[in-house]
Amino acid sequence: MGKSLEERLITFTVEFTKTVICNYNIEIRHSEGLVMHYGKKALSMAEIAKKLINSGWSMEMCVRHYLRNLKEDQRLDVSECSATSGTRGCVAWTTGVAGMYDDETDSINACMDKIAGKYKLCCEPSPSGCGFCIYNSYLNTDRVISILQNYQVCDAAQCPIVVVGPDGTKKSMLRIYAYGGCIGRIATRKNDCNRLSNDRGYARYLRNLSEDRDGVYLKHMEYTYAEEFEKTKGDNFCEKLSNKLQEIQDGQDGWLLFDISPLYVELIVKAAEKRFTKGSGDLGEMAIRTAIARQHMKKDASSLWCVIDMEYAVSRRISPLKRQFKPDIVVYDKDNGFGLIELKYANDSKENCVKHYEDFQAVIQDAAACGQIVKELKRRSWYLWEYGLISDTHYKHMMNSENPRLWQGFLFVGGGRNEVMNTIENIKNEFIISENCRFAYFPYDDTDSKNCIGNIKLDYASMKE
Repeated sequence: MGKSLEERLITFTVEFTKTVICNYNIEIRHSEGLVMHYGKKALSMAEIAKKLINSGWSMEMCVRHYLRNLKEDQRLDVSECSATSGTRGCVAWTTGVAGMYDDETDSINACMDKIAGKYKLCCEPSPSGCGFCIYNSYLNTDRVISILQNYQVCDAAQCPIVVVGPDGTKKSMLRIYAYGGCIGRIATRKNDCNRLSNDRGYARYLRNLSEDRDGVYLKHMEYTYAEEFEKTKGDNFCEKLSNKLQEIQDGQDGWLLFDISPLYVELIVKAAEKRFTKGSGDLGEMAIRTAIARQHMKKDASSLWCVIDMEYAVSRRISPLKRQFKPDIVVYDKDNGFGLIELKYANDSKENCVKHYEDFQAVIQDAAACGQIVKELKRRSWYLWEYGLISDTHYKHMMNSENPRLWQGFLFVGGGRNEVMNTIENIKNEFIISENCRFAYFPYDDTDSKNCIGNIKLDYASMKE
């Protein structure tokens, strides 16, 4: 049986204290501010140092002492750590490490991270800039989400990554999208591990990067991972990038349960960007969909709606027409239930709109199909709420709604307004449009992407073209 989290935290703290005493010229015995916090409890490193030095205790004796003296009402309160530290998902945090040792800071940081790994823990600098947050690496879901949602892409103005709930295949694995492509999955159960994308098509998009468009990225990768690429096969650097991504995917060792590989993320995100960018350099529909989900998922509690899913697959088993289809975006509207949204960017693929209307309406008008879809959407939304990806208010409203309805929406982003209106008229000429179908058009300018995406409204009342 493995060691408990409390035992691992204590052993880590004692070993780190001993290592600092032995390797750095620091009077840790007098550093009263250097404390490891576990929720509302704390373990003073100064006190540990005194026992190790003054009493001549071994590290093992010191660990046993603290474990033996953990009475029931003094147990390390890791359950409250996220709230007390202000950092979601951490199980402990230090004060007084960062900035305390001046020139030795980098060495001590590396030392802490190395020792933490021995006890299946991991360390990240605290958002406050002072000290570290400690995460339980047996399952580091919150940490991985935080890293990905705030990932700084060297040649992009904003992070292109969004994390959404599970789909119908890997029912407990969160999905990660970048520029429209699924680049991996995050584990939420102890018997699972984080997964890379199994789509081997990504690697080839790194073979044709150019200095004109991708020069900043190429220089960044060559400088940051010089040692890594020295050992990688390839006649030129782009080929090395492609081969390295293929190698990581084939081995599935770049992104394991206990860690996240920055190199994999750097490679797969660039590959996804090239894959879903049009020849003109304009980002395509899938990238727009990802951006909408990213900006409109975690909305203020006062907002009427939020995005709760993308690429939701309605199976043939559920569809009365026995045809599978995938709404691009799913929203929850407090007043009107779940909206299944079909996105058309720059009026592309407009000829499919009639078929989409038919598929959606067949499901929406079938009570059994609606019931199954609502149940599944609520299940997926639990994961979004559990990991802080949607607001508490939206989730609780959804759960308290006894029989939320389904409705359909067509969202047109970019392209000429007149052309969009003609497309809408073509749909209306084919069918007597149901009141549970809505249309909306929003202009789009690639040079002002964030504001254009931010202006999109996908609640039922706002979609009224």
